[in-house]
Amino acid sequence: MKRKYVFDEKKYHVKESTSDGCITIIVRPKKRNCIVCSKSFESTGSEILFWKDDKKNQRNGWFCKTHYSLYRKYFNESKRLV
Repeated sequence: MKRKYVFDEKKYHVKESTSDGCITIIVRPKKRNCIVCSKSFESTGSEILFWKDDKKNQRNGWFCKTHYSLYRKYFNESKRLV
């Protein structure tokens, strides 16, 4: 049975590839919200940070440009950035 997936192109970036013989569909939202200020921003995929918390668990979050640079600097200084 062949499935057809339909995504709203206004809300999502949709990319399909068949490089290894398999069909791979990558869907990501066009807009994200900053986890600090909840500001909505256009997503390019580079606004995510991965860090380790005090218990050494890996965390991640999407940040607006202002908070991205601020938290990246903080996580680098505290050696938490993954």
